[in-house]
Amino acid sequence: MIRYELTHAVSPYKKSDFDREVFRYGFSRPTGGNFVIPKSGWYNVVVILNTSTPGGFNGEVKKNGSNIMKMNNDKWEIATANIVVYCSQGNTISAHTREGTMVGSRYTNNIYIRLLY
Repeated sequence: MIRYELTHAVSPYKKSDFDREVFRYGFSRPTGGNFVIPKSGWYNVVVILNTSTPGGFNGEVKKNGSNIMKMNNDKWEIATANIVVYCSQGNTISAHTREGTMVGSRYTNNIYIRLLY
């Protein structure tokens, strides 16, 4: 189980490098925004992103660099992705921005990954 928050803004077309650790059990520290899966199984991945761009933004949650969830919101709103996905040991999970910029607020930008079984 892992939960990280983002305390700095992220510009368009960048990987979100979550920087504030809330808790981390069984996971290694993320490197460059990549969360490495420690054990094969079904995982619940929740990503919450907030935009500071008037036109809104799009975001993506990726497993091994491939999209598993797309996120979209309007101006100055919060987008949430909540998905259950099977991951093998060593797979990576990451969140990316598309158009727009994410604000750096730890209360509205975070990632939570939990092994279900």
